[in-house]
Amino acid sequence: TPYEEGDKVAIGSKVYLCEGKFSMVCKRFGPQDNGGPQAWTDLGSCTGSIAPTSSPTFDPDTPGCPDEYVAGTPYEEGDRVAIGSIVYSCEGDFAIKCKHF
Repeated sequence: TPYEEGDKVAIGSKVYLCEGKFSMVCKRFGPQDNGGPQAWTDLGSCTGSIAPTSSPTFDPDTPGCPDEYVAGTPYEEGDRVAIGSIVYSCEGDFAIKCKHF
């Protein structure tokens, strides 16, 4: 797949970002290919919250895995939590209820 600068991919549980002056390398090499590490930045691992797609999308303001859900925590709209390998976001008309669970 010919990736472009800013694309993120997951291989297993590792997440990589195509960036930098060698980002054109992403069109030919994956993060683990010979020559790929010049353009791909290892963002760490995250089990289950980012799936590879042909056109990855990712919110740069919320990189990586969120904290584990803790019952009784007064979460606010926009907060993200993980339960196991599933990520949940508090948003929309029901955001007020996030404070009570």
